[in-house]
Amino acid sequence: MSFLKLHFVVFAGPPECGKSSLHHVLSGKLHAGGSYEGVITYNDVHMRDTSVHRLAAMVDNINVHFPLLTVRETLEFARECLVAFKPKDYGPELQEILGGVLKTGQDPEVELTLSMMGLKQVANRIAGNAVIPSISDDERHRLTAAEMFSGSHAVYFFDELNTVGEDLITYDLLTSIRILTRVRQITFMASLSQPSSEVYDLFDRLILLNQGRIVYQGPCRDALPYFEGLG
Repeated sequence: MSFLKLHFVVFAGPPECGKSSLHHVLSGKLHAGGSYEGVITYNDVHMRDTSVHRLAAMVDNINVHFPLLTVRETLEFARECLVAFKPKDYGPELQEILGGVLKTGQDPEVELTLSMMGLKQVANRIAGNAVIPSISDDERHRLTAAEMFSGSHAVYFFDELNTVGEDLITYDLLTSIRILTRVRQITFMASLSQPSSEVYDLFDRLILLNQGRIVYQGPCRDALPYFEGLG
């Protein structure tokens, strides 16, 4: 199988079919002691010969943040950890274009991510946790996604994205992510369990698994005709 820039891919299948394992293998985050057969390449370079952790990010379904940091501070801290190129390194022309934002001491990429992920209205609220209530569960999961998008990875893997809440929440979150992937020119892959037709239609490619094997891989719109053709 192969993926190109801007692909918006859904991994689907019954529980324990191998969705999470495939995510971990492709992202270079295979658990200790795990192994796989075959070859994985990024831009025709074998994964073992590239810094895959700089190219691919894996987002598990775990929302853990520093509870007393605001949403904006969380993303600023993530940028500090993930990106070497900071606003202070911008050239004169870029500084002039972004002058208004830079004068306030804000990072343009952080502000863009806040807007795209629907977090602008809670940017100055603390992240909180189960003990310190603050933002909603939906907003906290958006923050988890935004935290990873604060980096400069080319591929993002999201494991069991629709376990975070109702289908409408999943749809809204994926709509935001789809816009962000188009703006950032990146590839996005997510595993979903029984997505609704509205959520499914947001994706352009499907990988369907069963018992650890890929039973379909291709455009989402061609999946139904493919299985109809099999009788």
